[in-house]
Amino acid sequence: LAASGVKCVDVVCPGFAVDCLETLEEIAIENAERFREKGGGTLNYIPCLNDSPA
Repeated sequence: LAASGVKCVDVVCPGFAVDCLETLEEIAIENAERFREKGGGTLNYIPCLNDSPA
């Protein structure tokens, strides 16, 4: 996406019912770094459904 000129991406992982360290590390941190390295700007990780108490 970054190579195509996309500067901002929102990412949600609907397959995960709850966030865990692996999800946050691989998606929110590592992929955000890769996106910026390739010329992208912001990668926003949208938290899973467990983000707020029901």
